[in-house]
Amino acid sequence: MERFATDKINEISSAAKKSFGIKYCLDSFSLQLRLLIEQINFIEKQVTDVEEQISALLDKINSPITTIPGIGNVTAATILGEIGDISRF
Repeated sequence: MERFATDKINEISSAAKKSFGIKYCLDSFSLQLRLLIEQINFIEKQVTDVEEQISALLDKINSPITTIPGIGNVTAATILGEIGDISRF
């Protein structure tokens, strides 16, 4: 799998170099792309961390809302954040 990913990255890089259309500032554009990719990876890690925290908090309160089909942890947390204690309903 890793070999496939490396081959695909090289293929995409080669195609991008040929299709970019300009030859100047390639180092600057490469840096910008690397920084954007790092930001995306950082944000994805933060999302994962928040979702883990949401799951842990939902486990603590043991709300019945998570038993409803189609209601995942994030949706359940959103609903509970809006309505408060579900036992009022």
